[in-house]
Amino acid sequence: VARWEELSVDGVLADLVGLGSPCAVLCGLIARALEVDDPARRQRMRAEATLAGIADWQPTVRAAYARITQRRLTATQALYAATGLAPEEAARAGRFTLMALLGVYPILLTRGPLDARERAELVADLCARLLPPGCQETP
Repeated sequence: VARWEELSVDGVLADLVGLGSPCAVLCGLIARALEVDDPARRQRMRAEATLAGIADWQPTVRAAYARITQRRLTATQALYAATGLAPEEAARAGRFTLMALLGVYPILLTRGPLDARERAELVADLCARLLPPGCQETP
């Protein structure tokens, strides 16, 4: 669980913070969520899905899963706030985005691999729909 937290929260944020603007980081998060064809990333996503199921009945895993989810949510909401959204709207946008991105793996798992064009179109569409109006970032 500690390694999962390191890779899925600390590692992701460290990789994306160098993108610059909060809008670019948010778009980077969206793009990263769609990287399901990378074998190492796919393995982490399978582990996360398994841990989510175990968290339903195992108190130690539930506590870790709740902590990790809260860290992700707080970071996502902070990014939206940094784009200039009001705190309440940033909180709402962060919740919606996190829910959408956590659902990516099960959906893509059932449809097979994306080719480069499909992935780019999906990233662009999600960025257009999930980023605030003031963000003009492109993937």
